[in-house]
Amino acid sequence: MVVHPDFVEIAKEKFKDFKLNIVTGYRFLGGFIGNEDDVNKWLNQKVDVWVKSVEKLASVAQHEPQAAYVAFTKSLQCEWTFIKRVMAETRFHFSPLRMAIQENFIPNLFGAQVDSLEAALICKPSRYSGMGILGG
Repeated sequence: MVVHPDFVEIAKEKFKDFKLNIVTGYRFLGGFIGNEDDVNKWLNQKVDVWVKSVEKLASVAQHEPQAAYVAFTKSLQCEWTFIKRVMAETRFHFSPLRMAIQENFIPNLFGAQVDSLEAALICKPSRYSGMGILGG
């Protein structure tokens, strides 16, 4: 049972006969509900996993750019796109992911360094002549 931090002890007392696990935050429907500290901790852990995944795809992109691009756009970026839709105020958490994409994935995908303007153009949706790489 998820309760406000101020009511943990009260909830434990009221529901002691039901053997419930009383927590202040928990994963719910692909997102996370709870107090701000728990949400931040959970979201930072998710971003760290995604950064590591982007770095692995960046190494794949050196030899198999098409496969890395498809894996990135059709699978990996969908995970954080969903989180950004269902949770409020996530933009600041995604800066390490954005940096990993712009500094590792995109240069390895193209086999050359790209500046910030080129990265911004590449990260636009395909309807705006970009590649649909969502930069976190």
